[in-house]
Amino acid sequence: KDAKPEMRSCAELKPDMENLLAEGRDRKEVAVEHLNVGGTIFETTPSTLRRSPFLAALLEHSDTLATRDSKQRLFIDRDPVLFSHILKFLRSGKWQSFDKGDAHLVSELCTECSYFGIDGP
Repeated sequence: KDAKPEMRSCAELKPDMENLLAEGRDRKEVAVEHLNVGGTIFETTPSTLRRSPFLAALLEHSDTLATRDSKQRLFIDRDPVLFSHILKFLRSGKWQSFDKGDAHLVSELCTECSYFGIDGP
């Protein structure tokens, strides 16, 4: 049978919670990049974006190469639906499975992959 978790009082949990809070304060903050791709906002980490040569260069030279929207987010004038597939790939290193009926989508993704400097599906 499944063992039930041990119930602990708030007083017993307090030292654990204080330790977790202290650890959180000691950790370096992780940067989050906000991208405006064709009017849709995406959030991800710089390390994910650096997996694409185009996006890595954009981050590296964002002062001179990047276009920014009114909220100072990096703006990329591309299709946000296709970019969502690109971002999933950059995060996982794997392409989702596509059906035979998705030939047009796969073709468009290959064009986007070329633009972003990554291998397509």
